[in-house]
Amino acid sequence: MDALPDLAASPRHDVCGPFSPASPWPRRLRPRHPEPGHGRSCHRAWRGCRRELPCIPDRHHSRDARRLLQRQGRRAHLADHHLILVVLIGRGLFNIILAIALTGWLGMARLVRGQTLSIREREYVEAARTIGTPNAMILSRHILPNALGPIIVQATYLVPAAIIFEAFLSLLGLGIPPPSPSWGAMASEGYKALQIAPHIVLAPCAALSLTVLAFNWLGDGLRDAIDPRMRR
Repeated sequence: MDALPDLAASPRHDVCGPFSPASPWPRRLRPRHPEPGHGRSCHRAWRGCRRELPCIPDRHHSRDARRLLQRQGRRAHLADHHLILVVLIGRGLFNIILAIALTGWLGMARLVRGQTLSIREREYVEAARTIGTPNAMILSRHILPNALGPIIVQATYLVPAAIIFEAFLSLLGLGIPPPSPSWGAMASEGYKALQIAPHIVLAPCAALSLTVLAFNWLGDGLRDAIDPRMRR
C-alpha cells in the first residue's frame, strides 16, 4: 500500500486515467490493455464529466455492458422492421408514412446527438461559454449550423430507403391501395404477365433504381461539398 500514490493529494487527470503517461499510478499496476467499457468511466461519460480519476478497469462490468449492448442491438434490429408496424396499423398512404416516420427517426436522432456531443467540446463553443453567451444562442449560432451538413446528407440517404420500403410493401400487397400509382404495385401487376410483356415489370423497376441511385449520388455530392475531407 505504500507504493500507491496519495490520490487525494494528486491532481485530477484526464479521461485516460491510469493509461495516461502522467498518471500517478506505478507502471506495474497500470492495465496493459485499456478497455472502453469501464463501468465507472461509462457512468461519468454519460453524466457529461470531462475528467476521470485513475481507476483500474472493471472487466466484469465491461463484459456485462457488452452483453447488454448486444441484446439491445438485437431488439433494435427486430424493432426496425417497418413491415410489422404496417401490418399492425393497416395499409394506406398515411399509415405507410406514419410507419416510416416512427421507425426512421432513430438513426437521425443518434446522428444529431453525436454531432452535438462532438461540437459542444470545440474551442469556439468553450469561448462562447466563457464570455457568458446564453445556451440558446450557442445552439442556434454555433452547434446547429455546424451539425446541419451531416444531417442533410443523412436525409438524402433516408429518402431512397423510404422509396424502396414503399415499393416493397406495394409489391407484397401491403402498400398504397389502387388506383393510387406506385412502382411496387406496377411491378406486382406486371409480374403476372412477365413472360408475355416483360417491359411492364422492367419499366417501374428501372425507374425505381434510377431514383435511388440519383438520391445516393446527391448525398455523395453534398457530402463532398460540405466536407472536402471526405472526398476519395
